Amino acid sequence: MKLNLKELPVEVSPDGTIENRDVRTQMGNLLWNFSQDIALSDVGREIYRSEGEIEVADVYREGIEDLVKRSTFFAPVKRAILKQLNTNP
Repeated sequence: MKLNLKELPVEVSPDGTIENRDVRTQMGNLLWNFSQDIALSDVGREIYRSEGEIEVADVYREGIEDLVKRSTFFAPVKRAILKQLNTNP
Protein backbone atom coordinates (compact mmCIF):
# COMPACT_ATOMS: atom_id res chain seq x y z
CA MET A 1 0.00 0.00 0.00
CA LYS A 2 1.09 3.55 -0.60
CA LEU A 3 1.11 6.17 2.16
CA ASN A 4 1.79 9.87 1.91
CA LEU A 5 1.84 11.25 5.44
CA LYS A 6 3.65 14.41 4.38
CA GLU A 7 0.53 15.70 2.64
CA LEU A 8 -2.33 13.94 4.44
CA PRO A 9 -5.72 15.46 3.45
CA VAL A 10 -7.54 16.08 6.75
CA GLU A 11 -11.09 17.39 7.12
CA VAL A 12 -10.40 20.25 9.54
CA SER A 13 -13.93 21.51 10.08
CA PRO A 14 -17.48 20.15 10.06
CA ASP A 15 -18.20 22.11 6.87
CA GLY A 16 -15.86 19.76 4.98
CA THR A 17 -12.82 22.02 4.63
CA ILE A 18 -9.80 19.89 3.73
CA GLU A 19 -6.22 20.88 4.52
CA ASN A 20 -3.04 18.88 4.04
CA ARG A 21 -1.22 18.01 7.25
CA ASP A 22 2.28 16.62 7.71
CA VAL A 23 2.00 13.80 10.27
CA ARG A 24 5.22 11.92 9.41
CA THR A 25 6.93 12.74 12.69
CA GLN A 26 3.95 11.84 14.87
CA MET A 27 3.12 8.67 12.93
CA GLY A 28 6.74 7.56 12.81
CA ASN A 29 7.07 8.07 16.56
CA LEU A 30 3.79 6.23 17.20
CA LEU A 31 4.93 3.12 15.32
CA TRP A 32 8.51 3.29 16.59
CA ASN A 33 7.58 3.69 20.25
CA PHE A 34 4.41 1.63 20.62
CA SER A 35 4.68 -1.26 18.19
CA GLN A 36 5.52 -4.61 19.75
CA ASP A 37 6.66 -5.86 16.35
CA ILE A 38 10.23 -4.99 15.40
CA ALA A 39 9.48 -4.88 11.66
CA LEU A 40 6.50 -2.55 12.19
CA SER A 41 8.63 -0.31 14.37
CA ASP A 42 11.10 -0.14 11.46
CA VAL A 43 8.21 1.01 9.25
CA GLY A 44 7.79 3.84 11.76
CA ARG A 45 11.41 4.84 11.16
CA GLU A 46 10.83 4.75 7.39
CA ILE A 47 7.73 6.96 7.72
CA TYR A 48 9.58 9.38 10.01
CA ARG A 49 12.40 9.79 7.48
CA SER A 50 10.22 9.80 4.36
CA GLU A 51 10.06 12.72 1.95
CA GLY A 52 6.59 11.94 0.60
CA GLU A 53 4.82 8.84 -0.62
CA ILE A 54 6.24 5.50 0.47
CA GLU A 55 5.34 1.88 -0.15
CA VAL A 56 4.38 -0.13 2.94
CA ALA A 57 3.75 -3.88 2.77
CA ASP A 58 0.09 -4.85 3.23
CA VAL A 59 1.08 -7.18 6.06
CA TYR A 60 1.47 -4.10 8.29
CA ARG A 61 -1.99 -2.64 7.59
CA GLU A 62 -3.71 -4.26 10.58
CA GLY A 63 -0.94 -3.30 13.01
CA ILE A 64 -0.92 0.30 11.80
CA GLU A 65 -4.72 0.51 12.01
CA ASP A 66 -4.70 -0.83 15.56
CA LEU A 67 -2.08 1.66 16.75
CA VAL A 68 -3.79 4.59 15.01
CA LYS A 69 -7.16 3.71 16.57
CA ARG A 70 -5.58 3.60 20.05
CA SER A 71 -3.46 6.72 19.50
CA THR A 72 -3.99 10.23 20.81
CA PHE A 73 -4.42 11.62 17.29
CA PHE A 74 -7.51 13.80 16.97
CA ALA A 75 -10.44 12.02 15.27
CA PRO A 76 -10.12 13.87 11.92
CA VAL A 77 -6.47 12.80 11.63
CA LYS A 78 -7.37 9.21 12.54
CA ARG A 79 -10.09 9.21 9.87
CA ALA A 80 -7.68 10.53 7.25
CA ILE A 81 -4.97 7.97 8.05
CA LEU A 82 -7.44 5.07 8.11
CA LYS A 83 -8.95 6.21 4.83
CA GLN A 84 -5.52 6.32 3.20
CA LEU A 85 -4.66 2.87 4.58
CA ASN A 86 -7.82 1.38 3.13
CA THR A 87 -7.98 3.09 -0.26
CA ASN A 88 -4.41 2.83 -1.56
CA PRO A 89 -3.39 -0.48 -3.12
